[in-house]
Amino acid sequence: FASFRRQEAAVLASLKTLNYLEQILARRGADQAGAGEAILLNNAGLVCEGSASNVAIVREGRILIPDPGRSGALAGITQTAVIECARALRIPVLPTVLSPWDLQRADEAFLTGSMREITPLVRIGQTPIGSGQPGPVTLRLAAAFRRLVQRECRPYRYPSR
Repeated sequence: FASFRRQEAAVLASLKTLNYLEQILARRGADQAGAGEAILLNNAGLVCEGSASNVAIVREGRILIPDPGRSGALAGITQTAVIECARALRIPVLPTVLSPWDLQRADEAFLTGSMREITPLVRIGQTPIGSGQPGPVTLRLAAAFRRLVQRECRPYRYPSR
């Protein structure tokens, strides 16, 4: 977890801007700790987002994501696409409040982002999440997302002249 709290009530908190100082500092802390990502908590100590990702957990077959209105998380493009994939697979997605305890006690967890797509989150520090391996819901979603990307990003065929 990042060493500071995300200011979810700040004026810029709900806007995509070029001011990524919090994320840069969180990422630097993660790098220094040898972690692949930093998880940011808000002022209430609730899970907000990663330094360059959105966070999701799986519990009892349902995907739980930090509610942007209560957590201060910015909704991501990849997160939105993954939610669409989940709904197509009939996997319920619930925006809610998540504590660090919820994250550490999840059946499985994953991160989403434009650069990382879907990345299984298998441990927080030394604490494994679920079995410590990518879970079945995460793997199903990753396969569905990969199919979506392949379908949407087919090479453009120029018309013959």
